[in-house]
Amino acid sequence: TITQKVIDDTFAVNVRGSILMTREFIKHRGDYGRIINISTDASQIFAGQITYGASKATLEALTRSITHEEAQYDITVNCITHGITHSV
Repeated sequence: TITQKVIDDTFAVNVRGSILMTREFIKHRGDYGRIINISTDASQIFAGQITYGASKATLEALTRSITHEEAQYDITVNCITHGITHSV
């Protein structure tokens, strides 16, 4: 069930947390830097976890925006997305 609490909690971790960490990094940057966000294939389509997928899609959009703003400071911003993993 998608409740306001589920939405708020999910976005607090996956979006707000990333924005706050990025902001602190940029405030203390030197001559260059690297920011790597972690997403998931759920950002495209993930039935049953709509809030989680939406928060990761937001993180990917945020990554693209920050990339353009911070490139002038030689800071690269990337978002990696893992695929299915199998334990051995």
